[in-house]
Amino acid sequence: MLSDRTYLLGPSRRPSTSVLVWLLSALIAGFVLQLFFHFILGPRAGAAFDRFLVLSPDSLQAGRLWTILTYSFLHDTGGFILLHLLLNTLWLWLLGKELLTLLGSGRFLSLWFGGIALGGLTFVGIHWRDGGEIIGASAGVMALLMTFTCIHPNHRFRILLFFVPVTFVAKYLMLALAVLDLAGFVAFEVLGRTSPLAWAHSAHLGGMAAGWIYFRWVHLREWRTPDRPPELGFPPWLRRRPAPPPAPAAAPVPEVPAGVFRTPGELKVEVDRILDKINADGFAALSPAERQVLDRARSQLGKSV
Repeated sequence: MLSDRTYLLGPSRRPSTSVLVWLLSALIAGFVLQLFFHFILGPRAGAAFDRFLVLSPDSLQAGRLWTILTYSFLHDTGGFILLHLLLNTLWLWLLGKELLTLLGSGRFLSLWFGGIALGGLTFVGIHWRDGGEIIGASAGVMALLMTFTCIHPNHRFRILLFFVPVTFVAKYLMLALAVLDLAGFVAFEVLGRTSPLAWAHSAHLGGMAAGWIYFRWVHLREWRTPDRPPELGFPPWLRRRPAPPPAPAAAPVPEVPAGVFRTPGELKVEVDRILDKINADGFAALSPAERQVLDRARSQLGKSV
């Protein structure tokens, strides 16, 4: 499809990366404002700033519905300062520059903020009674990663991990993250154990769900089956591939009685068939008539020599 091959599009039709740049800038700006309010204006101003933007059951009950999206512009300013923001912006850049070209600016932003919203609401729904708070853009990253994996399951990511080059295959990375987040969700959010990293596993799972929903009900509908919605099912890289249909059996070649050949071409065709039969079943499988055909062909070859 033409939209998959951006090198065939004119300069005016190639998606611009400005949306991705603006989104990255907004995440960095939100973090800078956090630092300003917390460390320049003081703890009281920092707490008020967080209360205005952080997503929690209390914020929704107070009518601050914008926190469903604004929580993604805040990141950890404690022990993992910069690491939380660095990981999210790195994956946003790696995935965004590929998906933005494929999806376009509108669909890309819808996928990003859809993952943010569904991840945040999943977290709030799980923690409605205990009043947990959530910050960070990881749910949006998970939505991008899930969609990218469904489209390019065998893509290889090559990154430096603690200055060591590491290669990740998209489908295995996605599967590993899903298993880890599911295990963390059960252990730390359902059973109530203390998490050493305080990751919002439920928000990650919500972001993955948003990416899968987008792929199944928007991307596939538009790119592969525009006349009807696709059937519900797993992504192609997670489904068991059906066995290929058996090859149709070759039509049997009728034997021609020995001596009944109108042209040398007919004799050659019959000899080729008999030689194939010898290769498959051995010389003993030949009928008397087939042996006569070979004798006749041998005699004709002797005359021609």
